[in-house]
Amino acid sequence: MNHFKFLGEFESKLNKNIYEVYFRKLKEHDNIIDFSIYNITKIKEAERVKAENELKNKFFAKIAHEFKTPINSILGLIHKIKMNLELLAKCDEELMLILIR
Repeated sequence: MNHFKFLGEFESKLNKNIYEVYFRKLKEHDNIIDFSIYNITKIKEAERVKAENELKNKFFAKIAHEFKTPINSILGLIHKIKMNLELLAKCDEELMLILIR
C-alpha cells in the first residue's frame, strides 16, 4: 500500500511539475506573441507615418508648383510693365528735351 501511495504522490508531483512547466511555457509563448503583436503594430505605425509624410511632401510639392507658375507669370508681367514705364519715362525725357530746344 505504501508503494501505491508513493506512486500516487509521485504522479501528482509529476503532473504538477508538468502543468507548471506547461503553463510557464504557455506564458512565455503568450509574451512572445504579445511582443510580436507589439512589434507588428509599431512597424505598421511607422509605415503609416512614412506614407503620410510622403503624401504630405507630394502635396506640398504640387501646391508649390501650382503657386509658382502663376506667381512667375505675374512677376514676368510686372517686369514688362516696369520696363515699359522706364521706356515711357525715357521717351518723356527725350520728348521734353526736343520740345525745349
